[in-house]
Amino acid sequence: MVRDRSAWSRAPARAGASLLWVAKTETPMWKLINLLGRLVADEQGGEVLEYALIAGLIIVAAIAAITAVGNKVLARWTSLQNSM
Repeated sequence: MVRDRSAWSRAPARAGASLLWVAKTETPMWKLINLLGRLVADEQGGEVLEYALIAGLIIVAAIAAITAVGNKVLARWTSLQNSM
């Protein structure tokens, strides 16, 4: 059973909470460590991340394709303009 120690830092007068633990968890480094631990353990939002990565890859591929086609179209227009 995992106890929610973040509740101890909010309520130091709670039974069983040591003042040393409260002081230790109030430092910015411990807050960052606790945040990173919660983010690693959290499994919500995984699908959103996957969709965002797929959308990003599609956008990168579209930019590459538009750039390649755009250069060919520009060369064709330049050739047409010079021939007139």
